[in-house]
Amino acid sequence: MRNTSRQIARCWLLGLCCWFIARTAAAETDGGPVYSYYVATAAADRSLSSTLQAASPIHHNGRVFFGHTDWQVRWSIHWSQEPQGACRITQAQTRISGTILLPKLVAATPAQQDRFNSFLAALRVHELGHYGIGKSAAAEIERAIRSLPAMDTCAALEAAANELGSDTLDKYRVIERRYDADTDNGRTQGAWLE
Repeated sequence: MRNTSRQIARCWLLGLCCWFIARTAAAETDGGPVYSYYVATAAADRSLSSTLQAASPIHHNGRVFFGHTDWQVRWSIHWSQEPQGACRITQAQTRISGTILLPKLVAATPAQQDRFNSFLAALRVHELGHYGIGKSAAAEIERAIRSLPAMDTCAALEAAANELGSDTLDKYRVIERRYDADTDNGRTQGAWLE
């Protein structure tokens, strides 16, 4: 009977450890990014640039782009109301999710594939930079919401948290546009084709 109790205790402890590891891993990888691809079919007599220009579904302001990152940040808050009526944040959590769209080259010559692979590696770095900006936004929102002071009502506290989150997202969209300007949409990072 004693051995059985020890085995049950070990199994329970092992299960608890596995659950904790799984929860920690899920929190670290929560949100992505998820990769998706569009297909570009190479031709020996056509440049990679014109091949991707024709295949890319990414169009903005009359320009064609070869990669795109779309990220979103969501936040949730919990609060408690004190006996005196003041309401304060007890927990805040942000989650980022996103999709990175990249090209996939098919029917390429070995030379085309080598050049494309170098380009794609640089394009992935550039797009991950966009996703990193989103992660920074999520971290700032979480920190800022947690530091909100107590307010007279929980409705006012929730409104302040949401306004703070929205304003922070606006700030990081500006940072993202500056990132594209500073890198010439990835060109300075090697994400360009002649």
